[in-house]
Amino acid sequence: MCCGDKNEEKELNAQLSELDEAESESNLSRRSLLKTVSAGAIALGIAAGASSEAQAHNVRGCPEISRLSWDLGPLQQYEWKCEPCKCNQQENFVASWRFRTPIKLSTCDEKIIPDNSILLASLRVVWTYNNCQDGAGAVIKKVVGRYEGFFDIFHPTAGVKLAHGEMMGTWGFDTELDATPENRCCAFPHDEGCLRGTLGKFVAIPGTNRVRRVPCVFHATLTSRSDIRDDQFCELGPKGWIARVNGTIECRCLEIAINPNAELQVNQWQATPNPLESAAPITFLAQGQGVNEIQIVVTSLAGLKVFESEQIKGNSLIWNGVDNHGKTLTNGVYLYKITARGYDGKTVQSQLQKLIVKR
Repeated sequence: MCCGDKNEEKELNAQLSELDEAESESNLSRRSLLKTVSAGAIALGIAAGASSEAQAHNVRGCPEISRLSWDLGPLQQYEWKCEPCKCNQQENFVASWRFRTPIKLSTCDEKIIPDNSILLASLRVVWTYNNCQDGAGAVIKKVVGRYEGFFDIFHPTAGVKLAHGEMMGTWGFDTELDATPENRCCAFPHDEGCLRGTLGKFVAIPGTNRVRRVPCVFHATLTSRSDIRDDQFCELGPKGWIARVNGTIECRCLEIAINPNAELQVNQWQATPNPLESAAPITFLAQGQGVNEIQIVVTSLAGLKVFESEQIKGNSLIWNGVDNHGKTLTNGVYLYKITARGYDGKTVQSQLQKLIVKR
């Protein structure tokens, strides 16, 4: 876990396996979800870090670092099962919590994970009640505990798993940093946690039509809140839960020789494979020298725009064949145009060229 060890992870895996068996009919079962996941993650330019290449939670050498900034919630699907338990005379609670929520990117996120991707989490929650006093001196019960488990992130339209990781944190009521000593025990812990996980990013090699898979890891902190009263926590759980996530994504640095003084000159415009006969991604390439950014526009033969990329650094772009409305291109003939921008701001465009799709 974020702060745990392998024994804790093995124990939690066993607990989560029991929960899967007990909830095999659930529409959020991890097994049933994973059966629906396509193996073609390369088509998205990003893939879950399932290989040994990306399992370590560090990236050797000097990594490429991207900003991660998400808003989670509101929850789209929600399962909560809570049971009271006793340790000697102390009454505690254990719950299983599964949920599905969209990932909304903030303006400072660098879009390694696409906007509106889906996060599915399977967590174990344990807590007890702490006796506190309100302003009038009456005793009130406050939740204090923790959660931990695993999550997967899926592409918003293609359903491909992009990332996998661990999630843990404390559960309680808001921390007041200026709380007096006698009130501190009723102002701790805060609803905070952390996420860490792995993914793989596919990077086009400038000047070629090749791509490389680059292993990445991400680490982030999480601050959350919900609108359920403490005395209803076992009954209803954290309904209305929302969270803010901030952190970094570290990818192995793929060093590319760049000459910012080179004059813009493109000697080949290319889209491969063409024709497209499978679920593989399409690589657009402006091969030459002095190319700083490219932009791709794909239209129907009638001139209807079906896809327009942002300005992308480098001389190539990998596209998964999903249009600007989240739909996969149907079979047919399309037209594409590539615009290349040099380091001096000058641009040059390709002619309209045919792109044939016949999967």
